Amino acid sequence: MSSRDLSVSPAAVGASCAVVGAGLGYWSAPEKYNLRQLLTQDPDVFEKVIKKTALDKANNIQKNAYQSIVDARKTVAEAVKNNKGDEKVTELLKSENLKNSFKDLRKLIPKARVQTMIIGAAVLGVLGALARIVFGDNTPKTK
Repeated sequence: MSSRDLSVSPAAVGASCAVVGAGLGYWSAPEKYNLRQLLTQDPDVFEKVIKKTALDKANNIQKNAYQSIVDARKTVAEAVKNNKGDEKVTELLKSENLKNSFKDLRKLIPKARVQTMIIGAAVLGVLGALARIVFGDNTPKTK
């Protein structure tokens, strides 16, 4: 049996590409949110970042941390009305209390890694399988 007799199915190529895509997606994804983003994002986005179901399961430290972030967001919103939003955010980012609250709350904040990993796996898996189907086995067949 020669190496030309060995055939790899599109599914196998797709699966191996999916594994590579998952690894690349996990490796390349950044943390999803930092403290500045939590303080300045729109209310509807903030509610999606820290879901109520996660808060219901949170411990008291995390609930207090969440409330500190919410209070700081209200302060930022008021400062924005007076055109002092950037100064207020800068001031709040220096606050040790708020930094500690963010650290306590960090476990409830989803990361982009899982999402990017899934997307990378899906995209590369499909592309690998399609490439195998389209390009097929271009080696000449000998009898």
